[in-house]
Amino acid sequence: MEKIISDDEKIKRAEEIYLRRNNQNINLGSSIQKKKSIKDKFFLHLLIMLDIAILIFCIQNKDFIFTERFLSKLNEINEAISTNITTYLKGTINKQETINDSTEKNIIKENKTEEQIVNNIRK
Repeated sequence: MEKIISDDEKIKRAEEIYLRRNNQNINLGSSIQKKKSIKDKFFLHLLIMLDIAILIFCIQNKDFIFTERFLSKLNEINEAISTNITTYLKGTINKQETINDSTEKNIIKENKTEEQIVNNIRK
């Protein structure tokens, strides 16, 4: 069965369809978005390119921009971090090896005690 629709509802639906087809649909709950113009896009791209150029210039000319003291301190920090990471990794590897060795020893001890118990029972 079809739902009976009043004339007022038919008119409202027809108006909504008409407005949607003509891109004039206004949603009261949504915010209006401003379209970016070509100028805005151009300036945005220009700023991004300028930032990239400045970064490349700084990387290429780091000896002239930064002082020798700053660069040496940066190298010291880098070396300290790398040594800390390597010692940490070696420590965790050693811990894993000791854990594996101790579990293997425990398994061997358990097997020996089980064999002794079995031998004592047989005697």
